[in-house]
Amino acid sequence: MPEPEPPPEPAPPVPEPRPPAPEPGEPPPRLLSMPEPEPEPEPEPEQDDDVRAPERVVRLPLDGAEPREWNVWELERLAQAAGGGNVARDEELTFLLLELRQFANADGQLSVDFDPVVRESFGELIYTAV
Repeated sequence: MPEPEPPPEPAPPVPEPRPPAPEPGEPPPRLLSMPEPEPEPEPEPEQDDDVRAPERVVRLPLDGAEPREWNVWELERLAQAAGGGNVARDEELTFLLLELRQFANADGQLSVDFDPVVRESFGELIYTAV
């Protein structure tokens, strides 16, 4: 019987192509570091004490200061009534309401455990509605 032919030897690996050599000419631009720009000076406040803008103060009612249950649907109504002034704030309250719905009962009532979250997030809205 004739002897089987030996398997062919594998081809040598193909070398990776080299990037083209830069053509002689102008050297590449040289990068220089620049010092950090000085911060702009803050405008000096007005010296006239009588012309100050009044600070915004939110008054918290003294009655009803103990923790309480909140209704998600009422909070949503307050948020929609006050919406439109600040898009980011409106979005924040919308997402918060979506999350709070998970924890509300069928009537929309949240447990007292959520009182601090509601007062912090909806503070202005609930205190102006009182």
